[in-house]
Amino acid sequence: MENVLNRFSSNLQNPDNEKLLTREETAKMLSVSLVTLWDWTRKDLIPAYRIGNKVRYKKSEVFEALQKMNKFQA
Repeated sequence: MENVLNRFSSNLQNPDNEKLLTREETAKMLSVSLVTLWDWTRKDLIPAYRIGNKVRYKKSEVFEALQKMNKFQA
């Protein structure tokens, strides 16, 4: 988890952090399976938005959730 957080910490300043990501894009960015991403979403560790029948994640909120998860594990 810490490695993932470090890899993306430089991206926190990018203006495209408000970009909406698909489930596949988010899982790939975090290097986790779709099942793990769904589990984290179900446990409210990563906020998700339902648009019609699609689920989307805000890039900035994914990074914030990673930081919080990293603090709990430290």
